[in-house]
Amino acid sequence: MLRGQIMKLSPYYLAAMIGCTMVTMLVIGGDRGQRSASVGAAVSVTGNTAERSETLGVYLDHRGDGAIEFKQCGEKLCGHVVWVREGAPPEACGLEIIGDAAPVRDGVWDGGWILDPDIGQKFDVEITRLSGDEMQVMGYLGSKDLSETFLWKKAPLDLARCNVRSGVAVVHGR
Repeated sequence: MLRGQIMKLSPYYLAAMIGCTMVTMLVIGGDRGQRSASVGAAVSVTGNTAERSETLGVYLDHRGDGAIEFKQCGEKLCGHVVWVREGAPPEACGLEIIGDAAPVRDGVWDGGWILDPDIGQKFDVEITRLSGDEMQVMGYLGSKDLSETFLWKKAPLDLARCNVRSGVAVVHGR
């Protein structure tokens, strides 16, 4: 590469170059020969939510392997797994996988984290509302130049939620 020339590299290539794996998704797909990602996000049109814990919606990941319920947790956004596809590890049910995302402007949250439970590591996340039924979730590694973006859709209202009782998850199919 010539001095001063800018080269755009994919996040995966950059991560491999620095000897680490960039994971920006919750992996709950089970052992089906391929990894399935599941991350969700939510939207809010409310202003100050100091002590509320208001449900903002349930969204399916881009592959339909998991659903996340998002709530205002204080003034920030958090998200918990409320449904996993049959065959996925039931221990994912109830897991908080998104937290501390702060509103930066109408329909956009940033500065939060997303958890990859496979490796127990948190990554940065930005969540953007595109419409009432769609949102964009960008997972990134310190810089948004090292990111991956997905589109999630609102879950059906009749989605059967998994239940967490006494540390045991009961997973219902769809």
